[in-house]
Formats: sequence, structure tokens, C-alpha cells
Amino acid sequence: MIRFRIYYDNDAAANWLNEMAKDGWNMTGFFAGIFLFEKCGKGAWQYQVDFRTGFGRKADDYRLFMEDAGIEVIQNWGFWTFLRKPASEKPFQLYTDIDSCLTHYKKILVMFKIITALEVLGLTVELLAALMGNRPAIAFAFVLGAISLILVNQVIRVKRIINKLKEQRDGFQPGYDSRRFSLCFSAGMFLNAIVLLSRDYIARPIRHVIQIAALILMVFGLFITFRNKNE
Repeated sequence: MIRFRIYYDNDAAANWLNEMAKDGWNMTGFFAGIFLFEKCGKGAWQYQVDFRTGFGRKADDYRLFMEDAGIEVIQNWGFWTFLRKPASEKPFQLYTDIDSCLTHYKKILVMFKIITALEVLGLTVELLAALMGNRPAIAFAFVLGAISLILVNQVIRVKRIINKLKEQRDGFQPGYDSRRFSLCFSAGMFLNAIVLLSRDYIARPIRHVIQIAALILMVFGLFITFRNKNE
């Protein structure tokens, strides 16, 4: 079986894979959002998705270390490593103490910050091109803007996890809070990009309907963003 999912959140990806395993589907591979599954006994496996910090020799050492611990490395992809072990064994946890969890999520935070900065740089370039009259650049600016907002949400999410861990360790709440952008706003930006890139190929009435839908999504996304500060 093939399923398409895009996850920026490794914890959400692991939870979904564990739900699939409970339904009798075992992950066998991954490529660019495409998950491959094979039928297996219900609840036969438990999964985790780890942050990948090494390549080459370090990746080989990591694989050997995991195999010695009875953990199978299914797939490496970008910064993520997909892992599994039999569900008959003890609960699958990679980081069992607060300090190791903090180190783990701080590495993820740095990764998201770097990728976000690169996306914002690309967005700036596209905006400059758009100001010079390049119509496709406007569409790509919408796409990069939408991705940038999604990545900013991930930065905020990981910072909140880090603060909760610090609160558990130190006994007080760190002074950080920020709104996460509604995904509706990003969806509206993607729709705007589709309209701009395909305006020569779709009828004007259909184009107008999509533009109205995009505007509604963006306005609704802003409303949700400012209403639910702590979502």
C-alpha cells in the first residue's frame, strides 16, 4: 500500500506510523512524502522518527548502534531517520530523560531555523523579481511564503516543547509565547500560486472562483491565528 503524507513534525509522523501499525500496516520505505506499507499483524511494530545528525561514517555507526539495541533503521531521509522495533518488547523510547530530550529538540530547532532562513531568503529574491515585473515570481513568492509560515509554526512548536521540558526540569515556566499561523492562510497562498501559474490554461470564471476561495482561506486563517493565541 502507498500513502502520501508530508510531515514537518517527527512526533506526528511517528504517531501516525504507530496508528498504521495498529491497523496491521508495516512501513517498508519512504520517498518525498510517499510512504510504502506492507500487510502485517496488527500491532506488530512500534515506530519512532529520530533527528539525523550524521552522514557517511556517522550514519553507519548510528545504524550499528541501533541494531545493537534491537532497533531497525528502516529509512534515512533528509534530517529524519525512521526506526522500528517489535511491539512485543518494552515501549519504544529514544530519549528517556529530560536533558537528552532537550538536546534532541534543540538540534531540531536549529535545523528548522536554518531551513526557515533559507526559505525567507528565497522569498526575498522572488519578491524582488516580482517587483521587476516577473509574473511567475509572484506565484513562487506565494509558495515560498506559505512554506515559510509552515516552518515558522514548527519553530514555535519546538520552542514550546523545549520550554515545557525546561519547566519540568527547573520548576518554572520560561517566558516565551507566540502565535502559530493557521494552515488556512498557507492554503490560501498556495491557491493564489496555482491561479497565477495556470491563468493561461483555465477559464476566467474558474480562476475567479479559486481566487475567491484563496481570499476566504487567507482571511479565515488570519482570524484563527489572532483568535487562538496559544493553539
